[in-house]
Amino acid sequence: MNRRRLPVNVLMLFLTTSAIGYQLYYFCPATGPLYAFGNAFPLHPPDLLTMVIQPLQLPSSAPRNAMPSLHAAAALLVFWNSSAFAWSRGTANRV
Repeated sequence: MNRRRLPVNVLMLFLTTSAIGYQLYYFCPATGPLYAFGNAFPLHPPDLLTMVIQPLQLPSSAPRNAMPSLHAAAALLVFWNSSAFAWSRGTANRV
């Protein structure tokens, strides 16, 4: 067991990240380019001069999963908070 304490409450950090990520999923729904551009993707992208930044009308069956996942956020939090455990990163012991 490592006797050094982390500077943050890791459990609270994970719970807060999960709650914020869950809410962002509904506030910023996005879908991938296959659903946005149809058969034109990826070989025939639209002309950049004709594209306008605006909400697109997408089919209701298009999944809204283009936001970075909470799985990636959890993996980054584990990595960033593993500095107290040098063996977990494969680095030498820090003083």
